[in-house]
Amino acid sequence: MAVIMKRIFWLLLLLFTSCEQEKVDLPNVEDCDHYYYEDCNTQEPFESGVRFDFSINRQTHFVVFEVYKGTVDEGSLFFTDTAFDASVTYIMPVNEYYSAIATYQVDGKTIKVIDGGNLVKQGKTVCDSTCWGVNELVLDLSIRQ
Repeated sequence: MAVIMKRIFWLLLLLFTSCEQEKVDLPNVEDCDHYYYEDCNTQEPFESGVRFDFSINRQTHFVVFEVYKGTVDEGSLFFTDTAFDASVTYIMPVNEYYSAIATYQVDGKTIKVIDGGNLVKQGKTVCDSTCWGVNELVLDLSIRQ
């Protein structure tokens, strides 16, 4: 029973603290005769950067974190790493839901922080081409005080 309650707690925490951004800025064009495509990426993206933010400071010099495809509870472990900087970026496949859990050791206590979100590519037909974009995904694994 305690394990189920713990999983429900983490799932609710993930749902209510997720900071995902799914808006992709694509060009809005009405005049195809004079459009130069400088704001149009015509190369379809298959991967993009995902930024992970951490609480690295004088007390916490590093943090171990795990990244999952899917949710932390039901997804598959994608990779594990250790962050020594407050922000790190990894290139990851698009059109996936990613979640992560960071485990901090602070003053003899273990603190776990979870976040997740979708990394989504979108295409839009502009004149005779398709313009592609990917949302900015930032997983905030910092300790909120």
